[in-house]
Amino acid sequence: AVPFSEGLAGAAAGFADLSCNLMKLCNSGFYHEGLTSFDVESPPLFFVIAYYMLLFGLSSEKFIILFLRKEKKKITFASLVGLLCILVFSFSFSNDFLKDECVFVDVGQGACVHFRAPGGKNILVDGGGRPDFSSGKESGSFDVGRKILKPYLLKNGARSVDIAFLTHLDADHYNGIVSIAKDGIVKKIAVHECLEDEVERIAEDTGMDRRNIVLLRTGQKIRIGSGASGKRGMPVCITVMGPVSSGDSENANSLVLRFDYYGECSVLITGDADEAEEGSLVSAYRGKLSCDVMQAAHHGSRYASTDAFLDAVRPKAAVIQVGKNHYGHPADETLERLAGHGASVFRNDEHGAVGIDVDKQKISVMRKQ
Repeated sequence: AVPFSEGLAGAAAGFADLSCNLMKLCNSGFYHEGLTSFDVESPPLFFVIAYYMLLFGLSSEKFIILFLRKEKKKITFASLVGLLCILVFSFSFSNDFLKDECVFVDVGQGACVHFRAPGGKNILVDGGGRPDFSSGKESGSFDVGRKILKPYLLKNGARSVDIAFLTHLDADHYNGIVSIAKDGIVKKIAVHECLEDEVERIAEDTGMDRRNIVLLRTGQKIRIGSGASGKRGMPVCITVMGPVSSGDSENANSLVLRFDYYGECSVLITGDADEAEEGSLVSAYRGKLSCDVMQAAHHGSRYASTDAFLDAVRPKAAVIQVGKNHYGHPADETLERLAGHGASVFRNDEHGAVGIDVDKQKISVMRKQ
């Protein structure tokens, strides 16, 4: 009996292995490196719960018996109870970030901010790009764009990105945009005119048409929406605040943007601006830098978020986009300066993604366990 059992088990294992390989082969054939596939947004939680409750409910023995006996009252009562459960679960586990106009996406050690604008438009500022610190290298094989940013976008109702602003071309800001642009998600890319010489490189990296890469100038304003009001109709004004003057490094030339949701909230995006660039901004925009929420420059570096800059900006909240790193970000002195200026501090490495509901002036976080 023992040899027979061993032989049967071996045959069964071989059959299972063959079946799995055939299934993988079929999947690869149908996928055909993405040519026969397409991206879809995640369905609402209400729909997912309703689908599975309906599937298991209709296939249950209890339902079949009630149906055959024509117990209409019991079926109706069970359906109402099920609907109530669906509503309770959907409300209890709803995705707060679907309500937020601005989300500081958790991409690890890097930066990425998602803005929603009138007409269902989706805007990104940077896209992250995780360095591989475990191997001591500055660029690893982990694809932040496809493994973090793209799933985030589809989960949160953004099947495409209307425009992606690049503050500069450091890997932890740039690589994620390159990745999703190759997948055809990004319609346009915008960079400051000081990076004009890099346009051909960006076009080659992303596979995008040169005509879809836009050059910005300092002082330029971009308005999205008109005078419409309401949750998704609130007009947005994007102002290119910097770089004020050209510097000798990527960080000194970092794009600085201000997003104004008229009458409600303002968000200042600083990229990797350094102390010198912050000083130039203070001099150029005396009394015009104040905002509600500020992205702490350069991931909370000790060389940014200076006292003079914080005096000019006076943020109610500051978000530090940071993850595991060997740079010492965020610096203790930077955290002390932010706290000393009365700003509530949120960090991606501690709080996860940080969202802003403009209408309610509310900040939501997806806390890490």
